[in-house]
Amino acid sequence: MDKEILQAIRELLREELEPIVSKLDSIEHKLNSVHDQTATLTEFRTEVNVKLEELKDLKDVTKENCYDIAKLKAIK
Repeated sequence: MDKEILQAIRELLREELEPIVSKLDSIEHKLNSVHDQTATLTEFRTEVNVKLEELKDLKDVTKENCYDIAKLKAIK
């Protein structure tokens, strides 16, 4: 009799906990998706920052070249 009661309690708990387990699985899947998206965005941000730095360097070189061209024109 005790084994039957324990089995019935186990089955009842399993049935009651199934929706909770399903929700937790769903939440875990969503968190994994957010984690993946965050990693992708972080990588993108890093790439953009590198490109911006390259553009700043190019801007400085271009600015220096403009000054040199102006000086050369002034010499004529």
